[in-house]
Amino acid sequence: MENNETLKVETVYSEELIESLGKDFLEKMLPLQTFEDACKLFGINNFIVDFSCFPEKDRKSMESHAKVVIITNAVNRLANDGDEWIADFDDASQDKYEIWWDKLSSGFRFLDCDCWHTLSTVGSRLCYISPDAGEYVAVQFNDIFNDWLK
Repeated sequence: MENNETLKVETVYSEELIESLGKDFLEKMLPLQTFEDACKLFGINNFIVDFSCFPEKDRKSMESHAKVVIITNAVNRLANDGDEWIADFDDASQDKYEIWWDKLSSGFRFLDCDCWHTLSTVGSRLCYISPDAGEYVAVQFNDIFNDWLK
């Protein structure tokens, strides 16, 4: 008989995501289902950021970016067995993964999570400890990413 964690993974995640990321990884991600869960991991009780000094058309994207930063830190911590993971950009041998998106008429969709090194020309802020961490964030928090990327 399977344990409760495995059963919960099977009830929370789609078969496709379980097949892609595996039950072991998804068990680590069970505490991170929502943006509010990410905040709890860092003791953030009230997420209020004032972007009123910026043009109204940019505010939603800016708030979504702030959320994505918190979510990225949370998934990297959980994927690193609860320890904070900080990309070391002085260490070219440390793998760092970045999400690639596919633009559809309905919004952005996860395409891939690719590895790159310090000497790459891609952005550095939102990188992930593993391709699984990047894929999980892209799928689980797609609505927040779409608000940011639009």
